Amino acid sequence: MPEFWYDAAGVRLYAFEEGNGDAVILLHGGGGDHSAVWPIADPLSARYRAIAPDLRGSGKSRCSDSLTWDRLADDVAALLDRIGAERAVIGGVSMGTGTAVRFALRFPRRVAALVLVLPVYAGEDRGLTADQVARFDPLKPAIAKARAEGFEAFRYLYRQSPAAEAYFDAMIAEADLASFIATNESCFRAPSPSHPPRICGESPRPLC
Repeated sequence: MPEFWYDAAGVRLYAFEEGNGDAVILLHGGGGDHSAVWPIADPLSARYRAIAPDLRGSGKSRCSDSLTWDRLADDVAALLDRIGAERAVIGGVSMGTGTAVRFALRFPRRVAALVLVLPVYAGEDRGLTADQVARFDPLKPAIAKARAEGFEAFRYLYRQSPAAEAYFDAMIAEADLASFIATNESCFRAPSPSHPPRICGESPRPLC
């Protein structure tokens, strides 16, 4: 499975790809890496050029700076530049949908289609739902303990199944603790990625 690196604002970022054709970029959620979205990307690679990056601060894309939706969106633009694509289908899962939405707002003419799977944000005026707040709350004690306990402070979040814990072990083998902490802290600091709430410019086309 081909992997490659690209530069965005002085940070070296990682991605891998498979397949040929129009580019489809799948963005993982918080506390994950590219492998989290590959079960979705893999079937698409039979017809498209499927690409899954490690977002800044996740997996092999090490960066402990504070994250913003604009910065993550600009990283996706740098990825398109790296692969020589003017436009691509942009998809996200969970918090990856935030990056996808902000990219569409910042670069509407570079979006061939927008795919949101289990989106986290309903808009600036609505914020997080009560269920989403409840799911994010367990991150707070883990973040508080992480600098002393390392990655093990987050393990209990992945103990819902053997497969989830195996995924966690594989992910932290490649991850950087400072980057991982910064990424999870950003879950609570960043405003909704959908502000302003309207996508302007060229309309994306459906993926079909």
